[in-house]
Amino acid sequence: MQATTEIMPVTVQTAATNQIRQWILDGKLAPGERLHQDQLAEALNVSRMPVREAIRQLASEGLVTVVAHRGAFVASLDPEEIRELYRVRSALECLAVRYSVPKITDETVQELGRLLADMRAVESENKEEETIELDRRFHDLLMEPANMGYLQGLIRQSRQKSEAFRRAHTYIPGRSHISNQEHRQILDAVSRRAAPLAEQLVEEHLTNAANHLIAYLSR
Repeated sequence: MQATTEIMPVTVQTAATNQIRQWILDGKLAPGERLHQDQLAEALNVSRMPVREAIRQLASEGLVTVVAHRGAFVASLDPEEIRELYRVRSALECLAVRYSVPKITDETVQELGRLLADMRAVESENKEEETIELDRRFHDLLMEPANMGYLQGLIRQSRQKSEAFRRAHTYIPGRSHISNQEHRQILDAVSRRAAPLAEQLVEEHLTNAANHLIAYLSR
């Protein structure tokens, strides 16, 4: 007999993932706490399938740790780990910006401006994934003219390791607005081809992101 697969709307899985992520970031699900699928499904008023998929997604983000034969647990968001990851990302991105800004074209500056406008448009709409994707595209486009494939590969690796923390930013009240103000300053420096200033602003932007996140998680 052919096995059947439960079909569920993507919106249900996304909503379940977003809610469990929010509970983790808010501390309602504490670090080290075991995640019981039945209890979460009941709390969310959904079947176990979207909860199971949500746990899988959050594990890939680093917010959940799955232990064989024991189950899924809320991962620890260690402040020093957050700070280290952002320092590494800052060092890599600043190096890329140092070489990209002198080569950047007017067309790229205009596209960065359009991305910034899009980010501002979704600031208060609670569109977490869209916000993250726009932010990623802004930073990628900013560094692309450097044309340094190996360096960009290292940057992608550092982002993957900090994906959970990057998503957390969208839940910090007012952080998206502050982040876009910082993006505006970076874009202004880039438009003037002021590479040292752009590099400094990128470092400050990522340092501020780490500090805001640590403060938020330490409440």
